[in-house]
Amino acid sequence: MVGVSPAPSAHGAFAGELVRRIRMSQPRRRAARGPSNIGVEIDSDRTRVIQPRRPGSEEIRRALEIPHLGGAIDSSALRNALRGFSGRDAVVAPPSDELELRPVRLPRLEGDELREAARWEAASALGVDGADLVAEPIVVSGQPGEDGRMEMLVIAGRASRITSLLEPLFEAGLRPIAVEPGFMAAARVFTRRSRRDAERDEVRLVIEVGMEGSWLVVMRGDAVVFAKSVKIGASDIHREISRDLGISESEAVSTRIDAVEERLDGLVLEAVRDCVRRSTRPIVEEASMALRYATVSARLGRARSVHVSGPAGRSPGLAEALDAAFPGVPLEIDHVLDAHLDADPTISGCGGASSWVRAYGLAIRPSVAREIAA
Repeated sequence: MVGVSPAPSAHGAFAGELVRRIRMSQPRRRAARGPSNIGVEIDSDRTRVIQPRRPGSEEIRRALEIPHLGGAIDSSALRNALRGFSGRDAVVAPPSDELELRPVRLPRLEGDELREAARWEAASALGVDGADLVAEPIVVSGQPGEDGRMEMLVIAGRASRITSLLEPLFEAGLRPIAVEPGFMAAARVFTRRSRRDAERDEVRLVIEVGMEGSWLVVMRGDAVVFAKSVKIGASDIHREISRDLGISESEAVSTRIDAVEERLDGLVLEAVRDCVRRSTRPIVEEASMALRYATVSARLGRARSVHVSGPAGRSPGLAEALDAAFPGVPLEIDHVLDAHLDADPTISGCGGASSWVRAYGLAIRPSVAREIAA
């Protein structure tokens, strides 16, 4: 292993080398020192940046949202907006469609040998050139099967694409120290207290409802044991509302937000609830199968709770559908964290707490040594 301390202007070739080697798995925990990491969530049309006051704190030092101009991050606008942040270390989540997740079975290898096997396994599964792929395996089975292989999830992305996303961050003065999928960051938020021995084996289901798709993540303590994407998101809800109420999709967006913020009642609210239930039915069905896998196939025991986040996670009707699908498994909301997030005017004015869970989860990623594989 070698340490790196890239200069603020480091980008281009260095960024390419960084993302080829950077580790995307759950980090080794170290005592938090200095300022918190800066969480950077790159979405298709905007980038969210957030920093807690202290490592792991629920109080927010600063948050900002930068719309993309011409489909890309404006490094100058980001540099100017970063005033008020402390430090430069950033944990970054690229857009969801830049990373692929594949279940695989691999021999019981370790370190770089396992990472290399995962990279070529992912390249074969995706039908792409392994030379331009960065991959990270997550072991999800406790013991190898009869064939000596372990069940794993492999997260993979094209190094060239991730490089192009990181370059504006370097140019703006940030120092990306880790890249990870947004769904892992979101799941971390709801399991951040699972380091206590009493909660280490508790099973939770985290459902993240995004704009174009959703993620289901089953956690045991703070470890991922199952993850799956569902191609249903807020845009599907908006189309359903538009068709049902005979309004434009932009009006449907406003109508759903009004329903979330309790500005609707009567027949219109009930119609929105019905639209949400119909359009999110595949999410609920897949979530039910995910919990069945955890309790039956993986023998992890009964789930302790379900958590919902994302831009459309609070849509009326979804909670009721989940309650009906998982009787006896409570749908939990972290009201304390929500209050801290919504106390920031940028967050409250840009989608509210549930839209910032990913970015916050990136920022509270446990501190790691600034290292990449040699």
